[in-house]
Amino acid sequence: MRTVEVIVDVPAHQTNQTYDYLIQEGQRVEVGMRVHVPFGNRNVEGFVLGIKEDAQEADFKFALKPVYAVLDEEPVLTHELIELAKYMCEQTASFMINALQTILPAALKVGRKQAVKVKTQEMVVRVIDGVVQPKAKKQFEAVEFLLGQRLPYSATELRKQFSAPIVQSLLQKGAIVTEEQEVLRSVYNSSVYEEYVKQPLTAAQQVAFDAISAGRESGQAMLLHGVTGSGKTEVYMQQIEAVVASGKQAIVLVPEIALTPQMVQRFVGRFGEAVAVLHSRLSNGERFDQWRLIERGEVKIVVGTRSAIFAPLTDIGLIVIDEEHDSSYKQENMPAYDTREMALWRADFHHCSVIFSSATPSLETYARAQVDRYLYVGIHERIAGLMMPEVKVIDMREELHAKNLSMFSRDLLAAIRDRLDKKEQIILLFNRRGYATFVKCRECGYVVECPNCDISLTYHKTSNKLHCHYCEHQEPLPQTCPNCTSPYIKLFGQGTQRLTEALQQEFPDARILRMDRDTTSQKGSHQAIFDTFSNLEADILVGTQMIAKGLDFPNVTLVGVLAADQTLNFPDFRASERAFQLLTQVSGRAGRQRAGTAIIQTYMPDHYAIQFAAKHDYQGFYQEEMKIRKQHYYPPYCHVSSLKATAASAKEAYDLLFAIYQEFKDDEAIQIYKPVPALIARVNNQYTYQCLLKYKDKKHTLARLYDLQQKYYKHNKVSLSISV
Repeated sequence: MRTVEVIVDVPAHQTNQTYDYLIQEGQRVEVGMRVHVPFGNRNVEGFVLGIKEDAQEADFKFALKPVYAVLDEEPVLTHELIELAKYMCEQTASFMINALQTILPAALKVGRKQAVKVKTQEMVVRVIDGVVQPKAKKQFEAVEFLLGQRLPYSATELRKQFSAPIVQSLLQKGAIVTEEQEVLRSVYNSSVYEEYVKQPLTAAQQVAFDAISAGRESGQAMLLHGVTGSGKTEVYMQQIEAVVASGKQAIVLVPEIALTPQMVQRFVGRFGEAVAVLHSRLSNGERFDQWRLIERGEVKIVVGTRSAIFAPLTDIGLIVIDEEHDSSYKQENMPAYDTREMALWRADFHHCSVIFSSATPSLETYARAQVDRYLYVGIHERIAGLMMPEVKVIDMREELHAKNLSMFSRDLLAAIRDRLDKKEQIILLFNRRGYATFVKCRECGYVVECPNCDISLTYHKTSNKLHCHYCEHQEPLPQTCPNCTSPYIKLFGQGTQRLTEALQQEFPDARILRMDRDTTSQKGSHQAIFDTFSNLEADILVGTQMIAKGLDFPNVTLVGVLAADQTLNFPDFRASERAFQLLTQVSGRAGRQRAGTAIIQTYMPDHYAIQFAAKHDYQGFYQEEMKIRKQHYYPPYCHVSSLKATAASAKEAYDLLFAIYQEFKDDEAIQIYKPVPALIARVNNQYTYQCLLKYKDKKHTLARLYDLQQKYYKHNKVSLSISV
């Protein structure tokens, strides 16, 4: 008899294994398909992970239950993706079903309530010449038109061009034949993209290109470390061109959806419809269609954000991770996978290379390149002989002493005015959205907080409401203090909305765009903002960190950074590194075609991260930061993992983590810290405690964390999450 091994959609310690089911007569089942099976007293969905062709009844302790239904005509998971899911489980201490669900797009996940429908359209599939005579002028013209077109052709479009009665007459006469055919939802229109012409490489680019070519021959992982504006993208695009020409495929990852429009524009402009796009802003239907397009082998290149690393390509020749330093490549929720680790696994499977590309690589990646775990490829000059932008650091304490109480330093205002006069463009980074960061009573000191979270509410002027950025709670702006009824209630702090308003008051004729989470919540909004600024239809782009990296606007000659200290003051051992990366990256948006300037406003002008960013000195920052990391025993001198316990009761969350702390504290291979409240201790009425682990023996620690997950995944209504 034939049986299948199924992992069921029940994430728990007891069910993190395959179960055997009997294949019924007439059922066609393959590994990687979804099936409907009985489980206990209910029916569940699951994935087929194995098939036994000649199983015997004696092999099983109990009589096998049958597979109720096979949900797919073809497997949705390849052998490679199943093995990748197993690797993900090992690296993240998570359950197999969760890993499989993470890999697939929403439309193909098991247990999905509403299926995504295949889109169909009536298409003209045959045209019979000679049926319609010339005297039937309009019908004859329609037939002649179709004879000159590539079939199948849309019957809807034909009706628009020649009218519905004409098409109906052609159908009745048998001059044309139509049928319903599947139509893939398009996520871009290749005809609107201008050709992105292949650029001749500079001498420095050519050296980098040759080094990468040699590295690809041996399947090495590589760090492409080039200053901002050095032409890294062109180098790896030409590498991808060589990969595609050899018959293989490529994946290109970007960290932010904000970067996707520009990257898609470049790749479609050069490679046409051989490009698929995957990111979270696509509808479920669009993502489903893109996935199937890739699965069928109809595209050669996949461009997308983090989840695009799971694209079902079968012959990968190169993986590129652009802006590899970005923290968004690490998944926050379980399974908390690192995209870079997934890319290295897939590259090993396909015997190909990964290119980690950045002007400010993470310390861990750079350190690996220093000890030859990765091949180091550097480009240390900008293309066309352009100089790096001049960076001015403005001490905002001195502005205060000069009685300048505005958001803008005198130097920044003068520079903005100068660029507007010259018809040049400006980017202003302020890494906080909203209008005012909190509302406070000046009489009793009361601050309006979210009723569900331990955080103050942010005022958004566009909605005239207070918003919680964690649970999405909203409420009207109070006119009097909710605590003492005093009318002396005031808005404090600033965000991108207030910055935009202040700019408009200062420069009433300036055309200002704002790019943050509030203005990019609608589908296509990233593309619209990008196109408007690219087409010189706006003078100033204000935004949060999504505008800081990767974007290339040739007419930008001034970048301003307001409140540069925000990232530095964040309670994270990577705060200085992230501040340096952010400042270096955003400064690099200036001067792509002519001399540029960056102005950094700060109350901490002497901080080493700001000083090295102002000098574009990555090496200096690396040496200084590595001393601190070594002194305090942080990566790359060790590995770090965090445990988080979340519950409706703070005590329950703490108690679970303290029990784990007690289990781990005597393990000499692991340094564990006592539980502390999370940075925002309560979110949506759920309390979170966390504790940190440091270790060098990753294999030992992963095994212990996996056992921990098995033991405490759902423990007395306390949820445990592990980030490795």
